[in-house]
Amino acid sequence: MLPTRAYAPLAAAAACALSAVVVWLTAYHLTLFEAIDQRTFNGFLGLSRPATTQWATHLSHLADPGPFALFAAALVIGALARRAPRIAIAVAVILLGSNLTTQLLKPALALPPPLPGVDTASWPSGHATAAMALVLCVLLVVPARLRPAAAAGGGLLAVGIVYSVLILGHHEPSDILGGFLVAGTWTGLAVAALRTAAPVGSPAPRAAATLIPVALAAAAAVAAVGLYAIGHWDGALGYAAAHTTFMAGAAFIALGAMGMATVTALALSRP
Repeated sequence: MLPTRAYAPLAAAAACALSAVVVWLTAYHLTLFEAIDQRTFNGFLGLSRPATTQWATHLSHLADPGPFALFAAALVIGALARRAPRIAIAVAVILLGSNLTTQLLKPALALPPPLPGVDTASWPSGHATAAMALVLCVLLVVPARLRPAAAAGGGLLAVGIVYSVLILGHHEPSDILGGFLVAGTWTGLAVAALRTAAPVGSPAPRAAATLIPVALAAAAAVAAVGLYAIGHWDGALGYAAAHTTFMAGAAFIALGAMGMATVTALALSRP
């Protein structure tokens, strides 16, 4: 029989899996959401410039198979160095399971291309899955006192990677959300398995200590965007006014990445 402490991560895994199904169904089978997906995609694609494409290419490469394998190995070694073999196994399961799931779902759910130049086997995004899985695994490996900073920094990094993929036109926003949810599903399952064996929570600062770094990181990102907009006032204001759906979609993606990292950090603070 499962211990009570395993119910919450199992529920989180089920919620992520169900949400992934809803995202796929709405984005690919409901006209309204297909249009929202396309308008958001067009907004990101409209940001493609020589300068933005250059940094987007560099950021997106962080979730390529080579760097991903290095980061994965570092996390497993880090968990072993902390004498936490169960966490090391959980990290390996999350990283392998989530990315294998994504690669299997892509061809299984392939549809005719909704947008020119977009791969028909694109849902969910492999880069989004890899980025979010790495961030969530970092939260499992680092000491409790470092989780707030890891959630803030990891969430921002995930946002940067998926924004880069969108600017480069490799995926649609629904692909990104699908990747996040696949990673969340596997993380919930792994944490439930860990809690079935033994508690994995550890004493940690209060919730505010986790939320404050995340809020500061989000505020810094908003301030950076604001400073750029001030420096390019006419163009930025006109673009935002002409792409309101894109602005809302970009904010939703960022909220999803930061929120998933924050909720995971808070959940791991409980045994």
